[in-house]
Amino acid sequence: MTATRMQVLKHRVLQYAQSHGELPKSLAALPPMEGYDSSVRDGWKRDIVFEVSASGVVSFRSLGRDGAVGGSGEDADIIRSFPARDAQTKWSDE
Repeated sequence: MTATRMQVLKHRVLQYAQSHGELPKSLAALPPMEGYDSSVRDGWKRDIVFEVSASGVVSFRSLGRDGAVGGSGEDADIIRSFPARDAQTKWSDE
């Protein structure tokens, strides 16, 4: 569930960037995506962490079932990252 939500969040973040000319300041700024699970919480009901690096790489992080850094199995962190812009500095497509 968490990985699927992160994939939907990626789409929502890029749609926001294309519409507003900038990345959102937080996931709360994203409008819901009709027909999709638009939750910003992981499968354990904790907020998914949203970060943007200085180089423009967007990352989402869940600390897994235990809510602590590291772990294995269901306690393992789930992290997804992607560049916000392509090589031509346009907002990335999916």
